[in-house]
Order: sequence, then C-alpha cells, then structure tokens
Amino acid sequence: MCGPTELAVTAMLVGGGMSAISGYQEQQALADQSEANSKLLKRQSLLERDATSFERERSKEQADRLAAKQVGAASASGFQIDGSTLDFIESSAVEGDLDLQSIAYNGGIKADNLKLQSRQELYNSKSQRKGAIFAGLAPIIETAAKLGTGFGGMGGAGG
Repeated sequence: MCGPTELAVTAMLVGGGMSAISGYQEQQALADQSEANSKLLKRQSLLERDATSFERERSKEQADRLAAKQVGAASASGFQIDGSTLDFIESSAVEGDLDLQSIAYNGGIKADNLKLQSRQELYNSKSQRKGAIFAGLAPIIETAAKLGTGFGGMGGAGG
C-alpha cells in the first residue's frame, strides 16, 4: 500500500507530465495556426496582385474609351483637333495615366504588406515550435525541483 508521500510524488509526477504535454501541444497548435495564417496571407497577396492587374486593365480601357469619345465628339461638332480641344484630350489622357499609376502603386503596397505579414506569421510559427520544447520541459523541471526540495513545501526532506 502507498503512503501519503508516495501518493504525493505520484500526483506531482502525473501533474507535471500532463502540464508538460499540455504546454507542448498548445505551442504546436499555435504554430499550426500561424502557418495557416501565413498561407492565407500569402494567398491574399497573390489575389491582391491579380485584382490590381484587373483594375488597371479596366481603368486603361475606360481611359481609352473616353479619349475615343472625346475625339469623336470634337470631330462630330466640327472642331479642329488642335489647340484647346487637343489640350483637353491630352489632359484627360494624362489623368487616366496617373490613375493607372496610382492603382498599380496602391495595389503593390497592399500586396507587399500582406506578403510581409505572411512572412511574420511563418517566423512566429518557427518561434512557437522552438518554444514548444521549453513549454514541455518547464513543468518537468519544476516538478523535479519540487521533488528535490521536499515536495514543494509539503514538509518532506527539504522543507
């Protein structure tokens, strides 16, 4: 039959082991979550680049249609396509080009930010996996220390 000391030691060992397993698994789960987030952010970065390309192409087509309408309207009204009429058409073309550059710049910034966040999540995952080892070892070391110093203040050999 086991005495109170043996039961206490057994309980401490079981508790320390369970804490070790729990801590390790928790860190592994966090690492898995970070890896999943990294993949999601990387995918969003690619989608942002695709959306930016689509938006640029769409805006370019709209600017080209506007220029064609302006030339057509000026020609139909009998105006010469020079002077202020030409300046107006060129101004619209410049405005359209600036819109395209803005779309490309903003889309690139968004995609780059998502890619950076993806890398950060991957880094977090690696850190969490390394931390899982320590999260598992800490309760074991703590239990061993308690056992070595008189059962953590239970009145054993050291206390």
